[in-house]
Amino acid sequence: MKNNAYEILGPPAILLLLLSALQFNGIKKLENTTIDWRYKVRAENDKASHPDIVMLGIDEESLIDFGAWPWSRERHRQLLEFLRLMPPKVITFDVFFPEHTNGDKHSEVDLAFADAMLSHESIITAAVTLNDAEVSEEGMEIPSIDLMGLTEAIPPENIIGDVKKVRTTTYSLYPVQLFRDSSYFGFADADPSAIDGIRRHIPVVIKTGGHVFPSLILQTLMRYYDVFADSVFIEIGKQVTIKLPEGDSIVIPINDRAEYYVNYRSQATFTAHGYSDLIKTLAAVHEGIKEWPATYPTVENKILLIGQVAKGLSDMGPTPLQGKGPLVFVQANILNNILTNDYLYQADHQAMIIGWLLITWMTVLGLKGRTIWIASGVPLALIGLYTGYSLWQCEHKNLELPVFWPV
Repeated sequence: MKNNAYEILGPPAILLLLLSALQFNGIKKLENTTIDWRYKVRAENDKASHPDIVMLGIDEESLIDFGAWPWSRERHRQLLEFLRLMPPKVITFDVFFPEHTNGDKHSEVDLAFADAMLSHESIITAAVTLNDAEVSEEGMEIPSIDLMGLTEAIPPENIIGDVKKVRTTTYSLYPVQLFRDSSYFGFADADPSAIDGIRRHIPVVIKTGGHVFPSLILQTLMRYYDVFADSVFIEIGKQVTIKLPEGDSIVIPINDRAEYYVNYRSQATFTAHGYSDLIKTLAAVHEGIKEWPATYPTVENKILLIGQVAKGLSDMGPTPLQGKGPLVFVQANILNNILTNDYLYQADHQAMIIGWLLITWMTVLGLKGRTIWIASGVPLALIGLYTGYSLWQCEHKNLELPVFWPV
């Protein structure tokens, strides 16, 4: 026993040091780097996104055609008018409208935009929470629940668990009242990780002003499935369940902060149009200049997700697949994950620890007294096998195994 003391006690001591090191952001960043590497390797084999998701990008061509961003809301009104030719099931703006045009509550441009919203089945606009510590309470208001327009809060009786852990703020930026009365809203909060700046965990619900509201994507799903807040049930730390009219359910896994862990897929897998290109195509069809092109993906009865994609615009940030990319694709990935049941799973931490210890003990004891070539070659082979296995699990099983600390 004494002869094997180092071999038996060494692995637990090393493991303790490794797990302690994981508390530091620098070490966590290294682990995240291995995760992002796996996303990039599998990206070329990613399947096409759900056929009912169509991206509408505010791209470079649109900026050339329509001028610098932000545009007048007249441009959005024009889009909605043309979309009546082939109306989407849901139109989601990952765009904020927290103020009236030129501060005028009676702006004709805003009134016309609101009227155009009402001509569609479901329009969704974005809201965002404010950091209470950075907000001056002077001039800030908390709209009462009856002033939320079309949007409903999740009933308290539909929520199980510690709501205090859900992202909670007093104040938020909502669409102006005119647009709350003509569209639904959802919270587009997607804070970057303090570790590496990548948006990995996105809240599915937000508590603000004393009420729990859906995120932009949850609201989009509710309208897509024709359900309202009373059909949404939340088990904090486990799942969000959307009960559908026909009796089925959509189940979304969440953590104890009611956040969803994004399973990133390649941006190239999404069906996408440029904003100005779609308007020009719809205008040509409307004026009888041409028919809808057979090779041009339709938007009718689809979810049309609108956001900034042009380089240099503000809504950009790092993702596992890009150093800097359009953040609207964070929302698109969540939507696609849920519609295709493409959820990411994480390995059981306790099982990983036990497995690591057993393999390490067998390796150390089994290689004792072996030649230097065998003693070094076997561990290197095991590292290679495990790394390849973690990549296979990520690509084929959506299972995220830790790589940095085990190897």
